[in-house]
Amino acid sequence: MAAGARPWLVVGGLLLLAAVVLLAAAGGYLGPLVVCGADGRAVCVAWPAAASAFTWLAFLAFIAALVAWQVRDWRR
Repeated sequence: MAAGARPWLVVGGLLLLAAVVLLAAAGGYLGPLVVCGADGRAVCVAWPAAASAFTWLAFLAFIAALVAWQVRDWRR
């Protein structure tokens, strides 16, 4: 495997994981769908606090990894 392909595998894997989590949430597997927003539709997931905290931390870590990757490429 080429050295340049490895970061894309990490990004692709994380995106796949995010898609699986979002599909599970939409299916109601991570908690019930509740009404939220101005449209009055049941589209928000009432996640347990631990799942919500993990999701936000994973999102922030993903963004931080992308920033670090970009900074590394700028220095080349």
